[in-house]
Amino acid sequence: RLDPVNAAPGTVAVYFPERRRLPYVALTDRVYFFANRVAELVGKEFPDVLLSSYAYGGYTAPPVSVKPHRNLLILSIAGYYNQYTGSEVEENLAAWTGFGNKVLWRPNAHGGFFIPVPQNLGRRIFDDVSLMEANGIIGVDYDTMASDWALKPLMYYAVCRAHFNPDRLSYDDVADDFCRAGFGAAARPVRAYFDHLERACATAARQNKESPAPITEEQKRAAACRMPAATDYDLLLSLMDDARRLAAGDSAVLFRIGRLAFAAELGRRVYRWKMGGMSADEKAASRAFVADYLAKDPAALPADEARSSSIHYFK
Repeated sequence: RLDPVNAAPGTVAVYFPERRRLPYVALTDRVYFFANRVAELVGKEFPDVLLSSYAYGGYTAPPVSVKPHRNLLILSIAGYYNQYTGSEVEENLAAWTGFGNKVLWRPNAHGGFFIPVPQNLGRRIFDDVSLMEANGIIGVDYDTMASDWALKPLMYYAVCRAHFNPDRLSYDDVADDFCRAGFGAAARPVRAYFDHLERACATAARQNKESPAPITEEQKRAAACRMPAATDYDLLLSLMDDARRLAAGDSAVLFRIGRLAFAAELGRRVYRWKMGGMSADEKAASRAFVADYLAKDPAALPADEARSSSIHYFK
């Protein structure tokens, strides 16, 4: 009775007799009916205390018949960037701020496609942060920010610059600055590297959004593989060869180029492994490849991901 028929469309997971998702409405009204009652009880003793309340998963969309209690701080998870193709984030946060509550953005944006391959969602995140900053969002809380510097360096740089951008630079200004300051004479092929990853991410996000929500392991694997499937790893490695030639003699820049080349080769191998195209010998060689590189550049991947990449992946 708490689920209005005119609520935003959504799905509900069913696990019996088999795992599947069925069409249903968003569950936000029932969740905030409950959250409001909690806030009312707490507010009797602590009238000025804010309670954090998520807008997440099946209750990310705003409610239609329940107004959030004034003491609820809304943490919106809007923006799973592996299936984000338009203005979903902006529309969601505009709706939640319309209730008059304080709203905080708590995305899983940096998880990207949740697979250890190079990717670039920097433009999307930069533009969203810039828009939110100008429209009353009180803060952010990033999950899935794993410090995988080999795979998402421009994403991390762009989002930091979005949070401190007094000159109102655009994403392209920031990306050019990153490539110029970090790669010098090799800036052009490095920018082409990140631009290709941006296009691959956009292609995969569109395909994921047009596909049914994954619930089986096979569906999750297919969704994860769409991004590497859209990536031309030969092109990325060729661009890094060009970059090395342009940066000849600059050891610091050559080290950074090597990290990007490692990411591209790791992406190629992870994709082949995920698709089931690796022999036992190739898996062993891939484990050695990751371990050998991380021995000289341990910051390329976070400790937990490095362990899974070099041991659990390719096993």
